[in-house]
Amino acid sequence: MQNKPKLMERVKNYSIRTEEAYTDWIKRFVLFHNKKHPSQIGKQEIQPALIENVVRAKKPTRLPVVFSKNEIRKIMFHLKGDKLLQAQLMYGFGLRLIETVSLRVQHLDFENSSILIRNAKGGKRQNCHDAG
Repeated sequence: MQNKPKLMERVKNYSIRTEEAYTDWIKRFVLFHNKKHPSQIGKQEIQPALIENVVRAKKPTRLPVVFSKNEIRKIMFHLKGDKLLQAQLMYGFGLRLIETVSLRVQHLDFENSSILIRNAKGGKRQNCHDAG
């Protein structure tokens, strides 16, 4: 007896939000084809499902906010202690929140003004250097 892969098995190195988006798309795809398994769906049937999903795709409701240097200074002025340090690291090195709170002393390289980020987006390792 062969072990067949599950349709919606966890995918390594994808964020939970990416997995949720893919899972949702797969569910809509299967429902569009009256709950037929994807292995039983032919090329002729795939195009209408793709067109349906493109039509249903949502446009972003808002644009991301980008602060000016002056606005950043005003924000930083109101922060103290570890919150200030975290904000400075996020802004200065372009770190994500989860990367910032996961930092340990051994990840810091003061001699080269760099930080080693383990498990960055996509499960990669990344070395961030100070631009200054």
